[in-house]
Amino acid sequence: MNDKTYDLNGDGVPDEVTKIGDTLYIDYNRDGKFDAMVTPEGEIYADLDGDSTFRTRMVDSDGDGVIDTLETDLDGDGVPDLIEKDTTGDGILDTVIRTDGKD
Repeated sequence: MNDKTYDLNGDGVPDEVTKIGDTLYIDYNRDGKFDAMVTPEGEIYADLDGDSTFRTRMVDSDGDGVIDTLETDLDGDGVPDLIEKDTTGDGILDTVIRTDGKD
């Protein structure tokens, strides 16, 4: 298990990113419960209702509404990952993590 912290959602509080095997788990509010996970294939699952179950979340990453980006290697594979914060303001999942290494 590998833990790192990044401010993924721009609230000024570091969010915890944990790698277990090849999957990334994200705790946005640092309450000790994972809020989202990213599979090695780049699929994003979010805990939308706080019950620790993960559901598929379709994310439109075509650039519409993106207000901030961060490029960093989240999963330690040597390939920069791209984190995009969008303007939806829905409070569910405003960050896209690309782990496929493709532009």
